[in-house]
Amino acid sequence: MAAKFIVIDLSYLLGSIPFSFLLTRMATGLDVRYLGSGNTILEPRMHSGLLALVLGLVVVVLDAMKGALAVTLSAEIDNHEATGALSAMFVAVGHLYPVWLKFDGGKGVSTAGGGFAVVSPVSTLVGFVCFIGTVPVTRFVSLGSTMATFALALMLAVNGESANVLIAGFAVSALIVFGHRGNIGRLALGSERRLTSWMSVGGRNVI
Repeated sequence: MAAKFIVIDLSYLLGSIPFSFLLTRMATGLDVRYLGSGNTILEPRMHSGLLALVLGLVVVVLDAMKGALAVTLSAEIDNHEATGALSAMFVAVGHLYPVWLKFDGGKGVSTAGGGFAVVSPVSTLVGFVCFIGTVPVTRFVSLGSTMATFALALMLAVNGESANVLIAGFAVSALIVFGHRGNIGRLALGSERRLTSWMSVGGRNVI
């Protein structure tokens, strides 16, 4: 039991590392929380399009890596399926609600993807394919993120994952969709901003 609490704490703390906030501050001297959407490193008003692209990609990779690292380390502490599921869930929670930023974090998609890539690689791959299939067609990153989240949850069930993994997957999916509620509302109203180019994104961070 003690090992599981250690895993929960470690995963949350890893997930709460705010790479978007830190890299934006280092690259531009600006506070991402008070710019545009207040939640994106890809905000055009912050910096040039090329810098936005580079920083955005770096953040996505780092966020995914911290998710994978948390689950990998959890296996070293307690190599049990339930522990891995807990780690994948709480590293995403850490990203969504980081203590360092007054519990106002990102959307959690990349971090959750990294964590569940270790727990259920095939399910995560299907979610990723769904994302890259949706975004170029619709130019809505928020829609791609939401569709990928639904695909991950569905594939966890289809693949017959354990109850522990299913609970963790569905819980994280629900939190991510909840975090996208503003985007979903704007999609319904037709006011959600589209990906305008590979160099810039308007609107809220959706990954």
